[in-house]
Amino acid sequence: MSKWDAATSDHSSPEYKRNRAIVRNRDEGFCVRCRVLLSILTPAKDCDHYTAQAHGGTHSLDNLWMLCKRCHTDKTVRESKGGAGFTPFLDYTSGYYIKEPDWLEVIAERNSAYFAR
Repeated sequence: MSKWDAATSDHSSPEYKRNRAIVRNRDEGFCVRCRVLLSILTPAKDCDHYTAQAHGGTHSLDNLWMLCKRCHTDKTVRESKGGAGFTPFLDYTSGYYIKEPDWLEVIAERNSAYFAR
């Protein structure tokens, strides 16, 4: 088993399971990336580590977010090949790629709004 496989298989820990349930509620079951960049509510089933465990990421609420299958697969494939981030979305109206925000800031804002309720 590679470092990548071993690091990504730790989804049975109590901390991950507890925080995954919170993140599903916080993100309302939708892909954060599609919602923020495209204003599309894409159902999300994958609770992703923003910073992969293989790179020191934790199961904390500040490092977890919901992604749709497309976004999660894209990110995971790029990371497994030594890359980072996502394949950019193209804005077909302008012809320019859509700028990605600082996702850690987006996650922190979602946490603040969720826990302020």
